Amino acid sequence: AKRHGLRILSSSYDESKEQSGFQPMSHELAVQGGYAGLRGFLADIAALPTLTVIEDCTIVRVREGGGLKATLLLRTWRRRDGLGASR
Repeated sequence: AKRHGLRILSSSYDESKEQSGFQPMSHELAVQGGYAGLRGFLADIAALPTLTVIEDCTIVRVREGGGLKATLLLRTWRRRDGLGASR
């Protein structure tokens, strides 16, 4: 997010029970910034070394200071052996 000029407003995650050698994690992330930065950030999610999907996303215009605020609910599966997720 920071690489795309977005400000991280909040971030939290929760790990779930391991499933078939993969550790699922839920992330809630709130970011704020310009349209181009948010678009670039969302596009880069597919390039992560883990399987990460956007389960929910809310984007609103910020009246004070302009820009956008996005609240994302992400789900990530990573291999317990640390090698990344197979696709």
